[in-house]
Amino acid sequence: MKNSYNNRDFEDDWFRWFTDKAEGEKAISDFTKLIELNPNEALYYIKRGLAYSANSKYGKATADFSRAIKLNPHDTIGYYKRGWASVGEGKYDRAIADFTKVIELNPGDADTYQSRGFAYFCKHDHDKAITDYTKPIELNPNDAGAYQKRGFAYLEIGENDKAIADYTKPIELNPGDTEAYMYRGFAYSLIREHDKAIADYNKAIELGYDYAYLFRGEEQATKGENHKAIADYEKVLNLFPDDPGLIEDATKAIRELDGKSVQ
Repeated sequence: MKNSYNNRDFEDDWFRWFTDKAEGEKAISDFTKLIELNPNEALYYIKRGLAYSANSKYGKATADFSRAIKLNPHDTIGYYKRGWASVGEGKYDRAIADFTKVIELNPGDADTYQSRGFAYFCKHDHDKAITDYTKPIELNPNDAGAYQKRGFAYLEIGENDKAIADYTKPIELNPGDTEAYMYRGFAYSLIREHDKAIADYNKAIELGYDYAYLFRGEEQATKGENHKAIADYEKVLNLFPDDPGLIEDATKAIRELDGKSVQ
């Protein structure tokens, strides 16, 4: 049986409660009252579970999703959301079991293959992750996200050429995909194709992804083009004055390249 509800609405709720913790707490209170009035309505448990999950209260979220499953065992949404709560807790085997149940109930659910693939990836079972990321591509060859996720898994097992091919596909589908340029640039860097890496970081910068200056600077430094590298690191200092991690990385790199002391 497929999910009876609109999952997009659930995703919107979760994001709203994740970004506004006070609103998330209010949602918990509101759905608790509704549950008291109607303890057999599975939707209320799903909603409260989402609010708990958005506030990183994964144990309580899991309990609510489990209650929803008990009330409606043939609907996929409870299993799916409980699976993601388990991912939040780092309980990947339990997440995999729930995602597998969703797939059994709805074998054409491409999103759940990707979710299970992520759980396998977190377990460092990259071969199974690749298998799961491949299934959505078979169902929809234009699924750019699945190619990117599979590319990560290929990188983890040293299949850099396959990773590059997977990062290239989203670019073919959407030439404005900045993340794909960044990931492919990183993959090129791993195989010492520094000019190709720089070309991808150039494109990411052109598309407005300013973090690429740091990565391009690393490639310039590797090539011995220190003046270009320093210019990129100084750009990072100007663009991210309130990010202590980036400031530290860029400052250290500049000092190593020219021996200057940057305040």
